[in-house]
Formats: sequence, C-alpha cells, structure tokens
Amino acid sequence: MGLGTWQRRTGPIVLSVKVNIWQFVPMSLSRGKLVAGLTATTLAAAFLVRRSYALSSSMPKYTLHVYDHCPFCIRVELLCGIFGINYDRVVYGYGEGAPAEKHGYGDGPVKLTGKKMLPVLEGPGVPKPSNMVGMPESLDICSYLIAHHKLNVPCATGRLDKWKQRFNPVKSKLSRPRIIKVPVKDWEKEEDVAYAKQKYEGNGFNYEAALAETPALLDEMNKLLLELDGFLDGDESIYSWGLSMEDITLLPDMKTLSVVDGIVWPPKVRKWIDAAYGKCASQMELYDNYKC
Repeated sequence: MGLGTWQRRTGPIVLSVKVNIWQFVPMSLSRGKLVAGLTATTLAAAFLVRRSYALSSSMPKYTLHVYDHCPFCIRVELLCGIFGINYDRVVYGYGEGAPAEKHGYGDGPVKLTGKKMLPVLEGPGVPKPSNMVGMPESLDICSYLIAHHKLNVPCATGRLDKWKQRFNPVKSKLSRPRIIKVPVKDWEKEEDVAYAKQKYEGNGFNYEAALAETPALLDEMNKLLLELDGFLDGDESIYSWGLSMEDITLLPDMKTLSVVDGIVWPPKVRKWIDAAYGKCASQMELYDNYKC
C-alpha cells in the first residue's frame, strides 16, 4: 500500500524506480485530509514530475567543439542527441587555426589541444591530457560517454565494410564540391572555403571534374543506397538488436550526402536517417534545405 513505480525516458533509456508515495505527501494530507479525487496515483505523478526535472538538471553539462560538416564531430553529436546527453555546441570556421599560407586565420581549435583538430569534449570529469583543454578524438569521446553514462551501444561488426569501400569515393565526389556552399559557420569566411579547396586539391581532388561526373555519380550512388536499404534489419537501426556503433559511424555520411540534389532515398534508409537526426534537431540539422 502506498507504493508506486516512477519511470522516466531519456532517449531510448527508461529509468524505473520503486517509491513510497506517502513519504512525499504533505503531513496534512497524510493525516486523512485527502481531497476528493486526489488519488495516490495523482500524488505520485506530481512527485515524479519534480523528480524528473531534478535528474535532468543533475546530468553533467558538456561543451562540445565541432565543425558542423565534420563526420567525426557528427558521430559525437548523434550519440549525445539520441541518448539525451546535454551539451553546449561551439562551432568553428574550417580555416580557423590553419597556417596563413594555407588561407588560415586565428587560433580556432588549436587553443584547445595544440592542433587543428575537432571534435573536442570539455566537461566535469572528462579525462584529458594535462596540456589540453578537453578530450580529442571522436571514438575516444564516444567510448567515454558510453562508459560514463552506461549506454547500451554495441560495437560495429564490419558487415558493411566492403559496401563502404565502394560508397566512400562516390560520396566524396558528390558532396565535396557542394558542401562548401552550405550556409553554416564552417564556411562563413572566404578563407574557410579557400583552405578546404587547397587542402583537397593538394591531395589530388578535382572539383570541376567531380561536378562534371554528377549524372554518372548519382546513378551509382542511388544504386548503392538501394543496397544499403537491403542491409537495414531494424526499424530505426542497421541491426535488428538496435542502435550500434555501426549506426553512429555511418549516419554522418548520410548528413554529408543530404546536400546532394538528385539523391533518391530508399524508404528504410530515409526512415533510419530521420529517426536519428530527429532526436538531434535542437543542435544540428541535415542539409536537405541546401541541396544543390
């Protein structure tokens, strides 16, 4: 008598706690002055709302330093968004911290770790080298968050590795000439775009040739996405047992690809994408509105 169960959902996690309702009821009510219709369930609900807010406010508040377009940064943002982990988002121009001879400017992320690298996670208790402001490396950050918040995120199996070997070159040719046109902080200055183009052209990428190949590349990509549709076993995940690191590492490529006009998203792939990014809408968005 007087026992109830409190449940709170945080993303896919449900916390369930047995509580003695009467210990949270004011003394005047517990002495028999319950008003008509005010049941134990109602009283429990009132307490649970208060308790839910208390739990939310007690969660560590992180600062995550990112580029909006960076697939490694997006991994961490997806993990946080899907599991309801709160963070403040700091976005940098892509040329910030690069050498002046490469069109760079300012310190940017260099002041965080000594290197021009993102993401970087700051927060209470986050492990970091003594000479750094926060923790670098996307998979290290994901591993820490999974362990610290006791998340259930199975490892990747590698089942899609051969498919990715065919997918990645096509994705790069389609997205690289277009993503620099998206109106986000990454490309706010001319130097940001100039730095990116010099970087990739220095590695042999030809922007004009990639654009000229668009019709053939789109045909190939749409076939690859149909193959991916056949791999998806879960309702909102690659595997039937739920979200895994396979999802966390592949979903960023879907955001990258969303900038490309002419992509035909198969139904299961689109549902998978929208389910994940819908949980992250308060911090980041897909590039559907900027496709070109």
